[in-house]
Amino acid sequence: MKNFFIFLVVSIFLSNLFAFEEISEKNFMQKVSTPDNKIVIFYVPEDPNSQDLNKTIHKADLKNIKVYTIHAGKNKNLTLGMGVEFVPTILFFKGNKLINREVGAKTQKELQEEINKYLK
Repeated sequence: MKNFFIFLVVSIFLSNLFAFEEISEKNFMQKVSTPDNKIVIFYVPEDPNSQDLNKTIHKADLKNIKVYTIHAGKNKNLTLGMGVEFVPTILFFKGNKLINREVGAKTQKELQEEINKYLK
């Protein structure tokens, strides 16, 4: 019973790591080809920098910006295909065009400046 409880708590924590829409290799092109501005985050739940970015991005002004997350470990072909070498990696899309990429956790100020620069 104790192991089940620990499993349940860990599962809930990992599922809430990024509470944005999780996408995969199967629907990546469909999601990024829309006219919306969007951020795509490649992450690994166990990575401390991914956890820090999660906290930061939840505080950002994301009005009219979609946020998608991709578990890099479960989507290796897409991760390699997009040239992602480190997590977290943030891709900024204006419409369906990739306009910038950033690697690593960001401070609240840095992230908001990038969002304002590329997507507002």
